[in-house]
Amino acid sequence: MKKNTAMVWAFSLGLIGVIGILLRMSYLDTEHTKMVAACKQVKLGATEEEVRKIMGTPINTVPFNDGKKKSKILIFASNALASTPPQIEIDIETHQVVEVICDEEYRLAPAK
Repeated sequence: MKKNTAMVWAFSLGLIGVIGILLRMSYLDTEHTKMVAACKQVKLGATEEEVRKIMGTPINTVPFNDGKKKSKILIFASNALASTPPQIEIDIETHQVVEVICDEEYRLAPAK
């Protein structure tokens, strides 16, 4: 009888853990979807202030210098499973958006 009770408890705790993980993943996916939707509102030429009004505070800012241009890349919160987090590149001199990457499928960049 004690063995059956232990098995029921172990199964119940495992099931609760799986449900908790699924709920957490669903919440993160919803937040990621909202962030990508906000990202898609950002247009080339927007200012950093406009970006922050639309998307909030970035989780990281990375300087970028390829020898031709200096910019900074604002990186925003994302689902851990997403291969590409939302990121906005801002030209240091003009303080305007020069590239928008929202996810693997959405990218705005000037024509070359």
